[in-house]
Amino acid sequence: KVLPIGQSLLLSCCPVVEKEGSASGDEDMLRYLLGDETGRIHLLVVGRKGGLVTNLHFETLGTASVSSALVYLGNGMVFVGSQFANSQLVQILDNPVPVSAVNSSSGGEEREDGMNPLEETTYL
Repeated sequence: KVLPIGQSLLLSCCPVVEKEGSASGDEDMLRYLLGDETGRIHLLVVGRKGGLVTNLHFETLGTASVSSALVYLGNGMVFVGSQFANSQLVQILDNPVPVSAVNSSSGGEEREDGMNPLEETTYL
């Protein structure tokens, strides 16, 4: 199978690993956050069974600074390190929120459904 991602250059990647207590059905699912040259953050989910890849799911979550490093911190929090702009701490939400409800400084990208599941955390 081929996973089409358009003509974007992926600049950063990090595994999404939750601490103990994650659902037992997730054992065969590998999750990766990917950052591309336009600042979009994507989620790649790789389904496995018996060591073989059985399915792939690719979803664009939203837009942040163009990342040179992504670090998943747990509980949906992601550090977006950037050499080209300010680094950011963003939160991946379970449900998308209207773009108008997202802080305009987060650079949130409006999806086709008018939602953006990335929310910038402005307090550190």
